[in-house]
Amino acid sequence: MQQLDGIDVERTFVGMAAGRDTARPQLNELLAFVRDGHLVNVHSMDRLARNLGDLRRSVGSAF
Repeated sequence: MQQLDGIDVERTFVGMAAGRDTARPQLNELLAFVRDGHLVNVHSMDRLARNLGDLRRSVGSAF
């Protein structure tokens, strides 16, 4: 994972969902893992959601 070169991380979640696929097990696992005080590094916002509404539904309660 070239994007993480030189970044010290506790855990890495890699999702391979494509297009309109809403089944995103790695995202669900990340959301279950994340706690107050954790820092989440995301290569690109489109890895979390396909649009703003999807982003709000997916992670809105986590922040």
